[in-house]
Amino acid sequence: MGKTTLAKEIVAAHFNVSNYLNWDYQPDRKKIIAGILPAEESLIIFDEIHKYKKMEKLR
Repeated sequence: MGKTTLAKEIVAAHFNVSNYLNWDYQPDRKKIIAGILPAEESLIIFDEIHKYKKMEKLR
């Protein structure tokens, strides 16, 4: 099982689908860059986020 599959299974089993954002998926990338993140969620999964050069700004 790969990381992406595991992340999606965790989200599907325990959280809202909006908790999962994938840098390789253009609509998610736009949300990440704009800082539009699920504010009410206790966990947000960023897949492939290491590809984002300004990733440190997400903290």
